[in-house]
Amino acid sequence: MEKRDDLRTKITEGRVGPGLDALLRPLSILFGIGARMRAFFYSIGLFRSLSIKTKVVSVGNISAGGTGKTPVTMLLARLFIERGKRPLILSRGYGGTVGGVGVVSDGSELLLKAKDGGDEPRLMATSLLELGVPVVVGPDRVRTGRFAVKEFKPDVVILDDGFQHMRLKRDLDIVLLSPTADRANELMLPRGLLREPHSALSRADILLFKGGLPRSGPDGVAVASDLPRFSFSYKPATLTELEGDTRRGAERLRGKRVYLVAALASPRSFEATVESLGALIYGRAFFDDHHPYDGQDIKNIVESSMEVDYIITTEKDAVKLLQYKDQLKKLRVLSVDVEMDSPDGFMELVMTRLFSEEEQR
Repeated sequence: MEKRDDLRTKITEGRVGPGLDALLRPLSILFGIGARMRAFFYSIGLFRSLSIKTKVVSVGNISAGGTGKTPVTMLLARLFIERGKRPLILSRGYGGTVGGVGVVSDGSELLLKAKDGGDEPRLMATSLLELGVPVVVGPDRVRTGRFAVKEFKPDVVILDDGFQHMRLKRDLDIVLLSPTADRANELMLPRGLLREPHSALSRADILLFKGGLPRSGPDGVAVASDLPRFSFSYKPATLTELEGDTRRGAERLRGKRVYLVAALASPRSFEATVESLGALIYGRAFFDDHHPYDGQDIKNIVESSMEVDYIITTEKDAVKLLQYKDQLKKLRVLSVDVEMDSPDGFMELVMTRLFSEEEQR
């Protein structure tokens, strides 16, 4: 199996032909006009933002995936707990089947599988279960948020991938960015990867840059030049079997023949991480983000990885591949830690923006 060759990959790699470019550019212009008008209508009150009667922090971006929202959301939940607060994660549940309100975890038990609640909510629920963090999903995040606040009474709701969801009123907008300004991040969907123009960053409160602070930001970041900014990065941590408690250092991949399996918005970042560990990549099966694996996928993966030492996947994919553990004996899950350049300074700012001095005690 080879790398996927979808539109996103072609855009990222600069392989959009002139015919497709001519078709997509007018659509991108219309998309950009629509995004600007929608934001303007919210700014003047023509569209209303609704409260769920608790503190809300949004973790989002202005591009289509690939900036690390899910790991940062989990890190933020842990940092709130360290400061004595009870967080709850609210997500759209993309890729799941929940049509109303779904409780992926009540903080003590996992209640929905990845196919029902979505792969990212299931990952967050699994990773944060021992800390007692509820994860709730639903397409109507105002309705879902009000249910969650009534049911679980959190101190703060973390809105996963919420920057464009202006219907839900929030107290703090954290926006994730990449410091690189390639062509794909200069154009609106569907010709590029932008959900909103860079001017939308004027709505943000804090900027988080993946991979380090930029020397010169992407086009439009100057609009938000006065905003606090921090950076974060991924550090490969451990390897585990699909079902097991034994964790081994990721450095054991050095010199090993591996086959990569992932359904991510930006699989190249995953591949680069594995390469940095000294692994020898013999093949890859990359699927669209949130891809639901089926029996044929597993058959193809097994047949294509006969000669390797390990099949390597992500934590996000592992929650969907668990049901195939008997066929995937070679599979190992690569976990990563999120490291922030100044976590104490970041959280001091977050807590000050959200809570009074008395509420912080």
